[in-house]
Amino acid sequence: MSDINQLIRTGRRKALESETVQPRFIRQDVRLMEAARAGDAQTILKLLQDEVLVNEFDQKGRTALIFAAAAGHGSVVSVLLTAGADPFHTDSLDSDAYHTAMFWGDYKGMTMPPWGEVM
Repeated sequence: MSDINQLIRTGRRKALESETVQPRFIRQDVRLMEAARAGDAQTILKLLQDEVLVNEFDQKGRTALIFAAAAGHGSVVSVLLTAGADPFHTDSLDSDAYHTAMFWGDYKGMTMPPWGEVM
């Protein structure tokens, strides 16, 4: 990878790490989105058993699937898709999970499952 590509990827990764879930209203349950952002598959499985809404989204339209895809958490993406997460939901920038993953520099999405399912 060239130095400029590495700088771009590093900059995007730092920007992603500073992104937080922004609730749409005061009492919105954002635990699933937070767990997806962190890559915490065990918490996600527990929350899904408690019937947390898998397609809930934050103020910017980002779902748990979008957060997981952006952070490159493949196992979490798989769990969310199995639970019925909508791979075609778009955020406020009109990006779905696949395109969000590509923007943030996780090019695994082009070749590896379960990323192909997000396309």
